[in-house]
Amino acid sequence: MPTSLCGLHAWLAHFNAVLATRCIETDPYAVLRYGDAETIGLDRARALLAALSALSQADPYFASDDWGRHPASGLVRSELRGEILAIIGTPGHHTHLTILLLNAMVETDLAEELRETLADIMLDPARGYAERLEAADALRSAPTPTDWETVIHRLLAQPDDYSARLSVHILESVGPTALPLEASVAAILGHLGLAEHRIPAPRTAVARHVPATLFLDLDTVPLARLLDLLAAGARPFMDRADSSGRRQITNLVRRLVLRVLQADPGTAPERLWTWLEWLDETPTINEIEREQLTELFRRQAALRATLLRHVLLTPCADRISRAAQQIYQTRLGLDPTAEDCLASASERSSASHAISTAPDRDPGPSNRVTVLSLAPLRGPDPAIGTRRPRAARSAPRPRRPPGLSRALA
Repeated sequence: MPTSLCGLHAWLAHFNAVLATRCIETDPYAVLRYGDAETIGLDRARALLAALSALSQADPYFASDDWGRHPASGLVRSELRGEILAIIGTPGHHTHLTILLLNAMVETDLAEELRETLADIMLDPARGYAERLEAADALRSAPTPTDWETVIHRLLAQPDDYSARLSVHILESVGPTALPLEASVAAILGHLGLAEHRIPAPRTAVARHVPATLFLDLDTVPLARLLDLLAAGARPFMDRADSSGRRQITNLVRRLVLRVLQADPGTAPERLWTWLEWLDETPTINEIEREQLTELFRRQAALRATLLRHVLLTPCADRISRAAQQIYQTRLGLDPTAEDCLASASERSSASHAISTAPDRDPGPSNRVTVLSLAPLRGPDPAIGTRRPRAARSAPRPRRPPGLSRALA
């Protein structure tokens, strides 16, 4: 039906009492779209709801060509509770009309009256995602508070990916400050397929996305704690997650690390490294977070030097080359230069000498500077031999970072 004629139906229904019923029965959706469904009287609201229900019986997706939001608060009133429950209470029969009514229910008295029904719709995996989302939003607007932490955990316990996606929507809607950090982390990792029971199915249709505005209200201390929890929870599952999940968690962590370092450049290097070392190194189209974090390390030389000293000496004290490779894989411009590697080797040698000369002190294998421990820096040593073990010869050699190659030259 032409748009101009639809508008005429709505206009006549509003201004002509004689033709109102006829127009509502003929084209109820036009009356809703182009009329004034917010101030409509009770009798006309009941007639419009009945006509929309009849239209929905014939075509549950009658609004498929129009995804706009149309104010219809005049339809969701306590006097029409029975009719509304008959429509929204049956999954799959009135899909678009249910979405329309749930959307109109936000911040109305009926949202409080139908709290249990809204919760059932929200938690029902047989429902469409749009219905569940609108039910969650309507429930959130009700005056009586909802235990959203429990809701998130119940959603994550369900096997479908849309339930996990809805948990992130709820997290964004109620705000991370209203929930324990553990619940926030569980929602994000569950949605991204980075949890034991949430490994994504191949070619999943669910879009995996973490809003960039999430966690803007958190201060530095809870942000750092959040990063600790994200690293501990996501790292074991990075190899099993899909590319979308790995990319989203990498961008999120880089974004949060940037905020923490901007507020507190004195973050302990060992803590900072646990946030960065496991992230996905695959290049993506949009790398704003990586570029900004790279620029921060470039400007803050002291922070970069402290982090390099920790990584090159502490976790891999006997294999500086492996530590340098890990730094290179972060793609944050932290690649050790020849001077970095030589300074680290010199510092380690000095520390080992001090320990070895202390009375009654065994330096331990991690602190001894031997020909074998320095071999990765100098290349093959004649005393050890030039041939690699058979297993090592069959394994591909890791790519060396540019700075390390210059150091070994």
